[in-house]
Amino acid sequence: EQLRQAIEELYYFEFVVDDLPLRGFVGYMEESGFLPHSHKVGLWTHLDFHLEFHGDRITFASVSVRDVKPHSLDGLGPDEFLGLTHTYSVRWSETSVERRSDRRRGDDGGFFPRTLEIHWLSIINSMVLVFLLVGFVAVILMRVLRNDLARYNLDEETTSAGSGDDFDQGDNGWKIIHTDVFRFPPYRGLLCAVLGVGAQFLALG
Repeated sequence: EQLRQAIEELYYFEFVVDDLPLRGFVGYMEESGFLPHSHKVGLWTHLDFHLEFHGDRITFASVSVRDVKPHSLDGLGPDEFLGLTHTYSVRWSETSVERRSDRRRGDDGGFFPRTLEIHWLSIINSMVLVFLLVGFVAVILMRVLRNDLARYNLDEETTSAGSGDDFDQGDNGWKIIHTDVFRFPPYRGLLCAVLGVGAQFLALG
């Protein structure tokens, strides 16, 4: 279980060959699909080393798992015993390059990503969708509020008894309380005093 968690958290190993660092991930993880969701975890049990030398000195070192199939850890219980054999192979190549690789111990050598990949298309898609939704909501609210304000601002001279009934019948739901928002509550002096000294914060605390 700890090994599976280490693979999911992208743990990596580091070897040092003649002061040249070799790094690689402990295992392999693959996630695909939404419904159904596929989650696969595998462990690398074979490492392929490639070493280049000139004379009696190693000039380049790398490790690869390109042609290796990971050992699957799916379907195993937390207390189940798993016996594995770890192997490795080494390929030596003589080169005419005398200069050693620039990588030294403590240098990542490009193993870690320098910058995160920015998915500009997804960001633009999201921004366009947000602007469209905000625009639609704003247009609808402006039309509704314009009609309401036009009806609320009718002068008494232009409202007869019949139109007054129609005016009252046009309000429903929350619009019925539009005349109550400016009405003073009871004990307004006490309410102002309580709010002024911050009693609401004491109650919330």
